[in-house]
Amino acid sequence: MADERTGKPLPEPLARALVRLYGVPLDEFIRMRRDLVNELKAAGEAAIAKRVAEAKKPPLTAWALNQVARGHPALVRAFFGARGALEAAQSAGGGALRDAMAAYRKAITDVVSAAERALRDAGSAGTAAQLRTISETLQAIGADAGDARAELVEGRLADDVSVDDPFGALAEGAPVAASPAPEQARPRHAAAPAHGGKLIDLAAAREAARAAKEREREAREARVRRERAIEDARRALAAREEALEQARAMEDEARAALAAAQAELERAVDATAAARAALDAAREALEALEGAT
Repeated sequence: MADERTGKPLPEPLARALVRLYGVPLDEFIRMRRDLVNELKAAGEAAIAKRVAEAKKPPLTAWALNQVARGHPALVRAFFGARGALEAAQSAGGGALRDAMAAYRKAITDVVSAAERALRDAGSAGTAAQLRTISETLQAIGADAGDARAELVEGRLADDVSVDDPFGALAEGAPVAASPAPEQARPRHAAAPAHGGKLIDLAAAREAARAAKEREREAREARVRRERAIEDARRALAAREEALEQARAMEDEARAALAAAQAELERAVDATAAARAALDAAREALEALEGAT
């Protein structure tokens, strides 16, 4: 695993911890993170424990992609391979481009289908919105060779991803036209002929697509903010639960110490009484001896 902060391999204890953390069912993530932090602190790995404590709980959609990467890595490799083949086929056009496009769409479908099964196994319905987010995240990662790709391959994706993917339309089944030569290129706002002899305002279509993508981006950011707020609240609750557990443990220890002290006090009282009785007996014996003389 690579460290997104330094680009260097992650320390082995941190890599092992993240593998365990992002592999658990989503509803166990917080508990597992807390357990791992405690384990690392107990092992003297305070700096790594801090990194694990900062690990973000993924949304359900990113979690599902992680499960595909862990359980079906060949599907993820096939997607990246199809993505590379499609990029290479752009200059060829014709049948090669159509074949590459079909393979790319199939690779996306295979990954999304596997993610849907992971959602259902986890008790989620796998809604259309969730599957669309999974598909968009997958395509966005394919368009970005940065940290997100490594995180997906390693099954530790922490969030949904959104970038402007030039192949986004291809994955949706849109037709692909060869780019015109520079001298034949249409003006930016010119209309182009379409099926049935109708005209499509390319500028208006692009603007509508841009506006739709912007709305989707805003909705996704709002969802992320809500999820982060929920995560913060859950983290605060977990901290308070842990504080309560520690207070209860301290109370139990104090009660045990008090019981031991009370038992010791009772033994001391008994010993004092016995010593006093012995002293009284000794005095009586002495008085008896003195009176006999």
